[in-house]
Amino acid sequence: MTHCFNFPLYSQKNLSPEKFSNKEQDALIKATKPRKKLKIYLDIVSNRFKKFEALAKKCDEDPALKYLKGYHLALNQADILVSKEDANSKNSKKLLKKLLKVTDDISFSLLTKLEKIPQDCRPLVQSALDICQRINGAVEVQLLRAENF
Repeated sequence: MTHCFNFPLYSQKNLSPEKFSNKEQDALIKATKPRKKLKIYLDIVSNRFKKFEALAKKCDEDPALKYLKGYHLALNQADILVSKEDANSKNSKKLLKKLLKVTDDISFSLLTKLEKIPQDCRPLVQSALDICQRINGAVEVQLLRAENF
């Protein structure tokens, strides 16, 4: 996945990963086109997800849950963004396909990680997988509707 921004991963000393940073909020405000906003949301998802994976692998539950919330927030916002696009437009289909690819990649990554982490850590990874699969299912439905127009 290519990213247009390089947002820092947050330590517990910095802003909570459960929220968008000022830099992320500013980038979202400045992005006027849905395609650019989606790239920003997906970059945020990627950053939160990478940190979540590392923490979940270590069974570091409290910080992992914070990154899980941030990942969930950004993924939901990406879904809301693409769902607001006119289903008739080519742009809508492109955005939906991009989000679908990202959620497919995340789901695959989580499924492979699920088998490799300790049993105690699996509920964290399962939660992330559930979130991703719900968004994935919603995007698939939207894409089917868009392709029928």
